[in-house]
Amino acid sequence: MLTITYNTETQTNKAWIISRLGEIYLNYAEAQFKLGNESTAIQYLNLIRRRAGITTPLAGLTGTSLENKIRNERQVELCLEGHRYYDVRRWKIAQITENKPLMGVIITKNSNGTRTFTYKKVQDRIFKPEHYLLPIPRDEINRTGLVQNPGYN
Repeated sequence: MLTITYNTETQTNKAWIISRLGEIYLNYAEAQFKLGNESTAIQYLNLIRRRAGITTPLAGLTGTSLENKIRNERQVELCLEGHRYYDVRRWKIAQITENKPLMGVIITKNSNGTRTFTYKKVQDRIFKPEHYLLPIPRDEINRTGLVQNPGYN
């Protein structure tokens, strides 16, 4: 039996979510799509949508339209959870999605209670094909003789 001593000054009792059911359903739907099991992929997309209160089931999607729907559902369901960075790289679409300026929004509350949204460029971004790979740490290159990934020398 493992006993853990809890020290309130140096530790936290925060429960960190490693994976949640919505992500598992989406991973499974994407995997089934890639395996050619489109009906199973749709079934799991519908599970996600039902959990969010969307009662109209998806039907009749195939091929590229189904793949795009899976990608969209991941973007919506996993928003602000840090998955998009890895998704666009896994799908090899980062050259399209990441070569756009990073935008911010200034929200102004007007005197009549309405809001005005002003979009502002925060930063230019550049994504090159070599960015699909991460750099190998210099210590590993020195230790093993590996060749550095392109673009990181």
